[in-house]
Amino acid sequence: MNVDAVLLQKRLRSTKRHFSYEAFDEPLSDALKKLEVTFFNVIVDAATSAIRERFSHWREVWSAL
Repeated sequence: MNVDAVLLQKRLRSTKRHFSYEAFDEPLSDALKKLEVTFFNVIVDAATSAIRERFSHWREVWSAL
């Protein structure tokens, strides 16, 4: 199938800041970049955390030998 993946861009919502000392976070206008930040990076972070936890457990087990 020759189907292009197209993500529709939504209208950017503006929100009021209650405090002037809050940092200004620029909203993501690119749909693919937003997908990467909200989905892909979260999955990669969870996977690396799980791998580190698993190997740290094995390091404790095998260090006794």
